[in-house]
Amino acid sequence: MTKIYFVVLVSLLLAACSKNESASTCLTDMRNHFRKQLNCQDPGKMETHLYRGVYEGKVVYFFNTMCINCNVIPPQRGYTCAMEEVSFSDFQDVTDVQQVYNSCTGQFSE
Repeated sequence: MTKIYFVVLVSLLLAACSKNESASTCLTDMRNHFRKQLNCQDPGKMETHLYRGVYEGKVVYFFNTMCINCNVIPPQRGYTCAMEEVSFSDFQDVTDVQQVYNSCTGQFSE
């Protein structure tokens, strides 16, 4: 009888998982916060994705547009997981920049 309960419990846990639940709550919150900006208008030519970086010791999330034919300015601000807005005095000071959500594939990078 214990084995049946174990099998049922494992089945329920596996059924409750989805591909985006592997992303942290913070990433999901950031994707939802920036949902209007994150888009993939023309894959390979005009894409806006979610990124994470470190600025003045804080982990910040921001969107950035990748466009081969546009004169796009770098991000001016980002947000911490606590939704604290952080203004960048110089985007060059943002380190360890990594894409964490791709708007074209709808996939988190973590």
